[in-house]
Amino acid sequence: KEHLNQAIIKNELESNIILTGNLSDTEITWLLKNSNGLIYPAWVTYGLVVLEALAEGLPVITADDTGIVNEITKIEKIDNLIVTDGSPEKIREKIISLKKKPFKKEISENLIKQFTYTCAFEKIETALRKNFLLKAEEAELNILMLPKFENPFQDILIEGLEEKSCNISVNFNLFQRKRLRQISDTVKILHLHWLDPFYLNLSSAIKANIASRSFLSKIKMLKSQGVKIIWTVHNTVNHLRKYEKLDRKVRKEVLNIADGIILMSNYAKARLEEEYKTKIKNYRIIPLPNYIGNYPNTVSRNDARRKLNLKEDAKVILLFGLLRRYKGLGNLIENRVFDKFPDIRWVIAGKPENPELKKELENELHSKENVSLFLDYIPDEDVQLYFNAADISILPYTDFLTSSNLILSLSFGHPVICTEHGYFKEILNGTKNFFFYREKPETLFKALQNAFSSNLNEIGESNRKIAVGFNPERIASETKEFYLEVLSR
Repeated sequence: KEHLNQAIIKNELESNIILTGNLSDTEITWLLKNSNGLIYPAWVTYGLVVLEALAEGLPVITADDTGIVNEITKIEKIDNLIVTDGSPEKIREKIISLKKKPFKKEISENLIKQFTYTCAFEKIETALRKNFLLKAEEAELNILMLPKFENPFQDILIEGLEEKSCNISVNFNLFQRKRLRQISDTVKILHLHWLDPFYLNLSSAIKANIASRSFLSKIKMLKSQGVKIIWTVHNTVNHLRKYEKLDRKVRKEVLNIADGIILMSNYAKARLEEEYKTKIKNYRIIPLPNYIGNYPNTVSRNDARRKLNLKEDAKVILLFGLLRRYKGLGNLIENRVFDKFPDIRWVIAGKPENPELKKELENELHSKENVSLFLDYIPDEDVQLYFNAADISILPYTDFLTSSNLILSLSFGHPVICTEHGYFKEILNGTKNFFFYREKPETLFKALQNAFSSNLNEIGESNRKIAVGFNPERIASETKEFYLEVLSR
């Protein structure tokens, strides 16, 4: 600055040249709008201000080796760009010419668009995919997925991922420290699902607390060794609410530790952020896959009803799946739904979560002539019997984050009666299914009345189309894509 000031004084140019120093965006914008042109005589620089001046319609005198000039001329030639070899003589010549014939000329929107953030991000993404992601997609990924249950969702996901060159390991004891130190040599990602088995299946709160600290220390150790941590969140807290305060504490910490979070709906994201008072970052919404083809589906309606001892002309509603208290069967009993709709045949099929619940249900419902109880584990090959025999599925669930039984019902093309729950409303948005409010029994009664006066075949076919959209191959692709995204960070 001192050198420039001396040169200005020496050449008696104080009235011609002002050195402003740093300017705000507002000041720069004002100058560009009120100037006759821009001189940018720099060499081997990018020169973003050149683009800003051109966007205002100003002529710009600059050097031919300025980075922005090369980028602009690749797209289109414009009159506003007055290029020189950068020598003082040529610049002076262009200034005199511009002074004699001043002009302003707008440049095309297409040219400006090429330099927007959106376009820049698209180019970056293209380059990343070309140079990293596409190569990574061809390479095998070693994933440790824990815990692994006898669960159709996990089976479908693992099968899909293995078809996409992912090596999925499920047999590993996270609490063996020696093996833990070796795992980072081969495993790229630890993909967690349900957290509670790592620390809640213990006889006391003290033991659970110790186990939870050990669990958290193990995943932190893996992360420090370069293993990425991804968590698919299935619920806000364990279904039994065992040691709930401890469980919530662990879940919140894992939300913060994880490099990526997989959620099955937008509702799940909003619910978790509300309950845990945190902003979830680095997440991906990946829904449950459908179960089309996962269970046999060859038995006709009449044959299914015959095997379950149901009349061919009966109105049949199915409540299917593992029976837990939060799934709302108690609400149906309290509101005497079975008594108020004696013309409906109610089929309740699934294993109760404990012997106490089984005994309660038998005592309450066994004597009702319009209720058929199948309170046991349903083998895969028999699932079709219950869905093909029934007209409608009912899901009176209350407090949950996601529902495999909804996706199963859609996969069998079933119309659905369900609560006005955020997850149900998101998945069934715009459909003709039947909703009710748990705290307003009259809305349930109305839904039941409306259901059998509607075109159930049409609704069922529409629901099956929703299920088709949750294609397992798509779910596996999105999951692997998220793996690669997390690894690229």
